[in-house]
Amino acid sequence: MSVAVMNPIVQSSAASALLQLDEPEVILQSHALRILNSLADSFWPEISPSVAKIQDLSEKPNFPDAKLASLVAAKILFHLGDLDEALAYALRAEELFSISEATEFATTLRAKCIDEYIVMRNRPESESADDGKAQGITDDLGFEENKRRAALEDVVQKVLDSCIKNGEVRESIGVAIEAKMHDRLEQAIQSCASRDERIAALNYCFECSQSLVASRRYRAEVLRLIADMHRREEDPDEVALANCLSFLEDAERLAELLGSLATSDDESKRLAAIQIAFNVHDNDTPRFFDKVVALFDSKERKEGEATAEGSAQKKALQQIKDILSGGIPSSLTLDFLSNYSKADSYILQTIKSTQDSRSSVCHSALLFSNAIMHGGTAIDSFLRDNLEWLALATSWAKFSATSCLGVIHARHTASALNLLSPYLATQGGASSAYSEGGALYALGLMFANGGSQKLQRPESATPAEGSTSEALNASEYLLAALRRESGNEVVQHGACLGLGLAAMGSWDGVDDNDIYEELKLTLFRDSAVAGEAAGLAMGLVSIGNGSEKALDEMLTYAEETEHEKIIRGLALGMALTCYGREDDAEKIIETMSSSKEPILRYGAMYAVAMAYCGTADNKAIRKLLYTAVTDVSDDVRRAAVICLGFVLFRH
Repeated sequence: MSVAVMNPIVQSSAASALLQLDEPEVILQSHALRILNSLADSFWPEISPSVAKIQDLSEKPNFPDAKLASLVAAKILFHLGDLDEALAYALRAEELFSISEATEFATTLRAKCIDEYIVMRNRPESESADDGKAQGITDDLGFEENKRRAALEDVVQKVLDSCIKNGEVRESIGVAIEAKMHDRLEQAIQSCASRDERIAALNYCFECSQSLVASRRYRAEVLRLIADMHRREEDPDEVALANCLSFLEDAERLAELLGSLATSDDESKRLAAIQIAFNVHDNDTPRFFDKVVALFDSKERKEGEATAEGSAQKKALQQIKDILSGGIPSSLTLDFLSNYSKADSYILQTIKSTQDSRSSVCHSALLFSNAIMHGGTAIDSFLRDNLEWLALATSWAKFSATSCLGVIHARHTASALNLLSPYLATQGGASSAYSEGGALYALGLMFANGGSQKLQRPESATPAEGSTSEALNASEYLLAALRRESGNEVVQHGACLGLGLAAMGSWDGVDDNDIYEELKLTLFRDSAVAGEAAGLAMGLVSIGNGSEKALDEMLTYAEETEHEKIIRGLALGMALTCYGREDDAEKIIETMSSSKEPILRYGAMYAVAMAYCGTADNKAIRKLLYTAVTDVSDDVRRAAVICLGFVLFRH
């Protein structure tokens, strides 16, 4: 005897439910909405003509299933492509809007909720204050603004709870950082079960702060939280903690961390301190690691009293001091580049043999090629083997030829004066102004970012000749040369460039600085040749400090002078001063962008590039793209396109 199997009823139309919507009885309307809710994803084209009726039901104050009507309306509007209205109705559905469903409707609106909440949280304070005063304002659906904000926050909180529960820590970190929810960020990291997982989460959080956070001030808040959480760990990741302190420019805590690690009995801790010292020297500005060196010196003296001479701790303290002062990094870099250089001098000799000796352009091009090929290697055999050919250089070509020695011998600080003494008048060299200016520029290239290192007396100098230079560091020597050569603009040009490189980033923009003031004095002499280099050097010395004083002085003089060279030097100097300042640089960028002088607008593009370097900031990209198609100057448009590369180079 066979048993009949009943097939389940498959709904083929929503017509019957739609008819019930027109019934006057509330119970029938509610029943129709429950059916339509289950059919909305499949039969939305059939239901869409009746969406107005469903919307009316959702807005009736006495209708018991108004939330269900809002949910059905949200689904239909979602499929019709009206995401804004769909989200508004979904929020009105409150608890009926389930964010945990794996449907396209729930997934899309959940993401839109997060995006809108992030926008709301990142709104400027003035706009947020206006929202607070206007809590009674309603949108087109009669949904009060403060209720909408609360509904969005509720959805985001549920999403974060779900992520933490399911172990999706990275997702919750990303949302919490973008939505500026520090409590949830900390909760997400603390939810990790083991120490290694928490450290990994903190490192990911650090990466997000660099890539997701556009505001410099908010990035600092996130980094402070990360640093605090690292310190609360029983066994923290000291290198990651040091990275946070470096970005925060907290020299005191960093010096304290280095001291505690260097005096530890654990060898791995001492090695971590050495790695941190290398990171600080390579990645931070001189003004910051000079502060670290000063603080570390005082701590090292205190620790040294309690540390046995010749012990591993004493050795580590001295190594860290040598690394921060630049001696060890320069030596290691020079050794590596020299030992692993693959430059082929035969190519240079072949090109030289085919050149016309009367062509100064080809002569300079080959000199630059040699300098770039052997940069930092201290291999100058091509120049030594071709001294007669080298002597063909005249005027500014001679300046460039001499300065190429600084590129080849970069970081070769121990022999700097010994190499350049034939070209420096103070070292007994009989040279032209172009050679001397190039030699001063070369000295700056050798000591770039390390002007605090002491100069060593040339081997050929007598004690009387070398006694003065031996007591000076590179910055002091170049500063003295600039003051001494007040009447020769070519030598001043080289001295300014060298001084800017040697003292790069050494001024914090707050206290008075002798180097900056001397460069400013050279600028005010209104010499086109020396003034151009002085303007650029002022930017190098104050790179990244965002000093309003420096920016105002450079901008004022650029608007007053008639020399285009000086304007160009100052424009680039202002751009360098804005390095890494992001929103803080907007004022000077707008001022330069609105100038009638095309060279200042050209500088404004580089100011955008420096201020937002590597951030992929949308506002900076829009400004550069707009200028690239609207400015009347070819140079400005070209600069705008080039500067897009600076803003986007990490992406």
